[in-house]
Amino acid sequence: AVRLSPRPIEAETRRKRDAVGAVAGRFRQAALAQSQTWRARLEALERVRQTLGYTATLARGYAVVRGGDGVLTTRAEAANAARLEIEFRDGSLAAIPTATSAQPPDLAKRARPSAPKKRDMPPDGQGNLF
Repeated sequence: AVRLSPRPIEAETRRKRDAVGAVAGRFRQAALAQSQTWRARLEALERVRQTLGYTATLARGYAVVRGGDGVLTTRAEAANAARLEIEFRDGSLAAIPTATSAQPPDLAKRARPSAPKKRDMPPDGQGNLF
């Protein structure tokens, strides 16, 4: 009975309790770091989603035109629709398309600056600044 003492068992229990406490602290730190990493990734993905969403495009000055079957992407589709809904950054507007004979301007037919003519050239010996 003299050899049986609770002191060694109590010392071992304290040492194991301290070891478990240290492991629990490291686990808590690792879990916090992992959750912060996941939160940062989720916030980055949300920023990408917001950037790629059409509402960001509306904020840059564009509009979405919808007809009966969905989003319209050509003038012909819009002309054939009975009603249109045009969505802007700050709200929507209902519209009714009208037939028009006006064609969009042809960019190839716009006037281009021409090369200078012989009479526009400076006399010989005078030189040219351009």
